[in-house]
Amino acid sequence: MQKALYDPEQGYYSSGRVCIGKKGDFYTNVSVGNIYGKVIGLFIKDLWEGLGRPQPFSIVEQGAHDGRLALDILESLQECRELFKCIHYHIVEPFLIHQRHQEENLKKFHNIFWVNKTEALPEFEGIHFSNELLDAFPIDLLLWSGQEWLERRVLSHGEDRFSWITTPITKKELQTIAEKLPSNLSPGFLWEVRLGVQPWLQEIDSRMKRGMILIADYGYAGAQRFASYRAEGSIASYQEHRRYDNPLEEVGKRDITAHIDFTALALIALHQ
Repeated sequence: MQKALYDPEQGYYSSGRVCIGKKGDFYTNVSVGNIYGKVIGLFIKDLWEGLGRPQPFSIVEQGAHDGRLALDILESLQECRELFKCIHYHIVEPFLIHQRHQEENLKKFHNIFWVNKTEALPEFEGIHFSNELLDAFPIDLLLWSGQEWLERRVLSHGEDRFSWITTPITKKELQTIAEKLPSNLSPGFLWEVRLGVQPWLQEIDSRMKRGMILIADYGYAGAQRFASYRAEGSIASYQEHRRYDNPLEEVGKRDITAHIDFTALALIALHQ
């Protein structure tokens, strides 16, 4: 998943192949109008006031795609001149092709700063937010055999041919997670793990002096995570608004996504 989405030359996101909207592969809230950005703008204004109107006030966006959400948010915040004049808007963007689109869409603003990784952010007071970012974080797969948890991995056959294989768990972090999972699930139950979430949150937390992390995405929580209807997992690929169950097909040409485990996410955040 890491290579399929983020390989420098062939990755779906990193190559600039990603296309969002009616003529693309999938929709987000940003695709259908500016209301979403206005709502987030109102939320940010309330947060700024709740923090005592700090100056400067930083807005950090990660996963900004072409910058349209940033545009909608900043245009809505222009209505509050006192807040707008103290905003530092940071975009975490590792891919130059996306930064160029963002710069073009946001060229009328002069309070925007780019960094290529979270670690490069300055210390800040304000908000870090992402819209449908975590669902594209690479996942590891665990499979319940009926007796033990195993790891489901990808085997490459060359020439863009891949297949699934099942092996004993190879990573210590996955074994620790597997030991806490229930054992009364049906054989073949798939569990999706994002090992990258914890270090990502830790890095944001180390930069944020005061403020809030806002994550907008889709997923499951609580008992939903163990429901029989999600026994085959949620990982899928999308192209031209069609869902494909096998993410090993058309690798690098389709978006690959999996639902968020909001319970695990909340527990990680609470322990920062």
